[in-house]
Amino acid sequence: MEEIFYRFNPWWEGEFKTDFIDRPKYTIPLLLSVNNASVEIITGLRRIGKTSIMKILINKLINEKNVSQTIYFYIFELL
Repeated sequence: MEEIFYRFNPWWEGEFKTDFIDRPKYTIPLLLSVNNASVEIITGLRRIGKTSIMKILINKLINEKNVSQTIYFYIFELL
């Protein structure tokens, strides 16, 4: 199980950089809501970029906001 967690959370093991195109329309509001005590839900059709947006957000928090890499946990479930 630990191997699966590390596979979904590569930023735990060191440098993390994404090759995705930033989508500020989605990432800026999410960045602003990080410190709120609310839950943000990202929904949409398959293959439109929900996972990419989450990884861009994590990359921005780690590399631009200097947030610790170990406080983010991402897991993906196929239904």
